[in-house]
Amino acid sequence: MKRPLFTIAEAKSVALLLPSIVVCAILVYKLIGGGESLPAEEVEPSEIVESADSLSADTQIINLHPFDPNTATYEEFRELGLSASAAASVVKYRERGKRFEIPEDFATCYGVTDSMYAALKPYIIIGEEFRLQPFEKSLPITPSAPVQRERLTPAERAAAYLTTHPTIDINTLTDSDFVAMGCTVRQAEAVVRWRTERGGFRSATEVEECRYLPLEVYDVIAPALHFAEVTEVADVPQLVELNSADSATLVAVRGIGARSASDIIAYRERLGGYARVEQLAELAVVTEKNYEQIITQIFVDSCKISKIDINFAGPESMGSHPYMTPKRVRKILKNRQLKGGWSTIEDMIEDNTLTVEEAQRLSPYLHFSPRE
Repeated sequence: MKRPLFTIAEAKSVALLLPSIVVCAILVYKLIGGGESLPAEEVEPSEIVESADSLSADTQIINLHPFDPNTATYEEFRELGLSASAAASVVKYRERGKRFEIPEDFATCYGVTDSMYAALKPYIIIGEEFRLQPFEKSLPITPSAPVQRERLTPAERAAAYLTTHPTIDINTLTDSDFVAMGCTVRQAEAVVRWRTERGGFRSATEVEECRYLPLEVYDVIAPALHFAEVTEVADVPQLVELNSADSATLVAVRGIGARSASDIIAYRERLGGYARVEQLAELAVVTEKNYEQIITQIFVDSCKISKIDINFAGPESMGSHPYMTPKRVRKILKNRQLKGGWSTIEDMIEDNTLTVEEAQRLSPYLHFSPRE
């Protein structure tokens, strides 16, 4: 009689082992096929080829419901239809200290396709603690400027200042005084430099001619102006305007040599002009000792800055600016194509085109032409 291929005992053993073998095979497949995804920020969204037709059964949306990408779990992302690699990428993105401030941030994560984002966008809810704050709340307050609790116009702030200062000796006012009466911080600094350069104001006409003092502020404070005796102009050192000075003029400033003057002018051309005297500290040739000496002899006329029309500028003109990285230029061009442009610097922060820090640095150099 022919012996059977398996005995009854052997058949039972195989039957018991078969499910374990199948489970192990599935686990090995998932470990090999679901490899670790790259961090979201290391992959440019423009480099990901997305197609709704390429969605596999693993990425089909299963259960749509409101979710916050900052707090949703891996399992919840899988229920929403993300693939294993995409869900893991989002979780790792958060583990590296990143957060989703606006819904569009979720679309930049590796593995989240355009069609997937379009389906999930109506259900994305960004929590208050993660949400992008308004521009005014995000910027740090300049120490020299008092906190403005109410949004008053410059004229209203000037009128409020007069209630406690019925007589104003404009030649003794500090930067903080000018800010309190309605100037911006930069306007206040410019007015003080203008006054120092000319040895003080001698009449209301001279104050009115100061182009940095807003006319609406001047109109309010003009009746209260008082002019004490000021030092003769000849006794006051003449300050050098950094955006118009040539090499010979700069060399005449104590602390600036021929090489420093050349580098200062070269950097001025790349920037489009200096917005603050503090930008000189960004130059390697300006030492800490020289910097402290130089800033007492110069001032900046920010009206001379050559600005970038951010709604129409090409990649070459943007990329040549020292504050623009290649990655930032690509993001500006991509978002500009999607939105058609921006009206204010705050708009660029809200759609995550610029960070608050980048907006602070670039703000003096950007111009926003009306969009058609």
